[in-house]
Amino acid sequence: MNNLEWNQHCAQSAVLPVCERILLEGCRSLFKDKPWSGECLQERTRRIFDEFVGKKASHDLSEHLLVHLECLNHGRVYPIRTYPTGCEFICRDEAVFLGLIAGIQNGNATTVALCLDYLCCPSCVQQSRQTAENLVACLSRCKKYLLPVPANVIRDILTRGITTPSLH
Repeated sequence: MNNLEWNQHCAQSAVLPVCERILLEGCRSLFKDKPWSGECLQERTRRIFDEFVGKKASHDLSEHLLVHLECLNHGRVYPIRTYPTGCEFICRDEAVFLGLIAGIQNGNATTVALCLDYLCCPSCVQQSRQTAENLVACLSRCKKYLLPVPANVIRDILTRGITTPSLH
């Protein structure tokens, strides 16, 4: 599937709006090959972003995304989990990642705090927030905006699958 077909497929997807889908696919493309193989992955991500923001802005967007993801992964017990590119499903880490970016872009401090607490170790929160803000600034320069994600949605995502002990 070429970029044009892929973008049309994403635009028709009922799962996510186009901006969220393309940012998610950029994230997934950077995690496709582990360990990270640098320029090869960035080139793949730039191709995803080319039609979304234009060739000139795609370089900046992919660079900011790469720096942010590297920062988030620093100090984590396990790397951020993602599904393969093109998958219709969204895992917990991906949902919280999108929540962080949407929270910063829409000025929701509670959502941002919940997402940062989940995504990064305490010593990396400030740096992770800064790299996320840089990514959001780049998206805003391209006039690309994510829909707001309320804090209660993030709380629900983070508590799914966690069982609370019952008192008998």
